[in-house]
Amino acid sequence: MHPAADPGAPACRLDHGVTGADRMFDDVNWLRVGWAILLIFFLPGYFLVQALFPRKRELDEEYDWLFKLVLGSVLSIALVILVGFVLAHPRVAMFNATSVTVSLVLLTLTLFIIAWWRGAFPVLGRAAEPVPIQAISGDERVTLHELMEEWRELRKKAQRYQMDISRMAPGRKRERALARLERVETRLAEIDVRIKQLGSGQMSLETMNELDELLAEWKRVKRKLDEAEDRLAAARPGDRRSLTSKRDRLRARLDRIDGQLGELRAQQAKR
Repeated sequence: MHPAADPGAPACRLDHGVTGADRMFDDVNWLRVGWAILLIFFLPGYFLVQALFPRKRELDEEYDWLFKLVLGSVLSIALVILVGFVLAHPRVAMFNATSVTVSLVLLTLTLFIIAWWRGAFPVLGRAAEPVPIQAISGDERVTLHELMEEWRELRKKAQRYQMDISRMAPGRKRERALARLERVETRLAEIDVRIKQLGSGQMSLETMNELDELLAEWKRVKRKLDEAEDRLAAARPGDRRSLTSKRDRLRARLDRIDGQLGELRAQQAKR
């Protein structure tokens, strides 16, 4: 027989398996928790980074967004610690949950307004001005039209070199062709910079941003195309079909970007 229960003992609800931890999590306001995590670990630092570097690809050409996210998280923690030190100072003596929350909200709003004013959020009506570049002077002063003509000729030469290299076997001849291609691409990059310099006072902000995005995409596709051609040159016969297809797709994509760049430069030359 089981001993009789003591009528004076408190009832234990063990049949439902409810623990103190379960009741604690039931009382948590998850919306407030999510807001607190954003306010402590992300928002202040992210808006600070955007205020310091409002332009796209200012920290990195390809992974700018990742740099800003990581740097924003690190700076958020630093800002929270700094706010805590200030509020805990004996002359302030306001270190409590309400003061910390209000201070972080005001700091975040201030940094957001500064970032917006500097053009970090073009969708909100303001776009960052392009970096001012000193104008070309002396013997180096050339017209935008002349630069574009040289760019077109060099681009055709680079495409011809690429076709020749793709058919060459590894060896000294291919290395010399790669060296020539590298010199042509270096000159193309120099012309791109000078075109942007000459156009900085003539192009609209939208045109400059479009040109920057096209040039960045061209560089990414060109790097992938170079890698694909290197793998194709060293591939076994059974793998060449898929690699050739990938190379052709990249070439077609690069040609489309070249066409867009040519149209943009031609429109600018007519102005």
